[in-house]
Amino acid sequence: MPQRDPESLRKLEEVMFIEQIEDSRKTLDRELSEIRLDLAKRGLSHSGQYNRHEHEARTRHLERVVQARVQIRKDLAKQAPELLEVGELNVLLRSLEKTIEAHYQGRALNRDRINQTPCVPVRGANRREDIEIAGVLTLARRDVGKLKLLTKLGFTDAPERPTTLNIRNSTIGNLNLGNLVGDMNSTIEQLDNRGEQTVAESFKVLSEAVLQDGELGGRRKEILEFISGLAEQANLPPEQRKQGVIKSFCGSLKEGLSVVANLSAVWTQHGEAIIRYFGL
Repeated sequence: MPQRDPESLRKLEEVMFIEQIEDSRKTLDRELSEIRLDLAKRGLSHSGQYNRHEHEARTRHLERVVQARVQIRKDLAKQAPELLEVGELNVLLRSLEKTIEAHYQGRALNRDRINQTPCVPVRGANRREDIEIAGVLTLARRDVGKLKLLTKLGFTDAPERPTTLNIRNSTIGNLNLGNLVGDMNSTIEQLDNRGEQTVAESFKVLSEAVLQDGELGGRRKEILEFISGLAEQANLPPEQRKQGVIKSFCGSLKEGLSVVANLSAVWTQHGEAIIRYFGL
């Protein structure tokens, strides 16, 4: 095995992080576009509601960025455990704090350019942003602190979340799923074992959201079958996948989940990750 160069690993982490930021920013742009369209349809474009929704969407974006950076470090550490040393994690936390501060300073600069007022990008100038930045900083410190504790206890090799679907029987009711859940568990586990943790997690989260939702009614089984079919295609070698089937399933899922607000939000994040996996 070639010797691992910590500096090269840090550079690789930065490249992977930039890719995650770009993916999250695309999700943010779609969310903001959907918000503008929804408010326009309801005649609320100038109601002031957009600012509140925008703040919330941008905060979700930053939270995704923070969590992605921590997950990248965990993934790289499987091959280079030295990345979980206290000194390395302290550097990671300082980098996250700078990213968060820069994000909010950039928002302040942009806002003041629009308002044509002098900008003093300091925290405290906007109470809402002060609360938001405190929340995201807390998230970063909590996640890095958790990594430190897991490393100290020797638990870093254990997966943080099992790939097995978490199902509450009370949410299934009389829905006859047959072997569907068992098959989906097996398929998702195969993806995870092949090193495709990101898309495996997306299939898991999406499946659990559908299973635990009560608004889809009898359509839950149909939606789950689409998800299961996509997961099976993901397990095939690229040359054996049926692009027509994949596109059809993705389109049906997007349409079926769009009618429920919570599921639509889950699809925006995890469904888009699945679509990117297939290169659509």
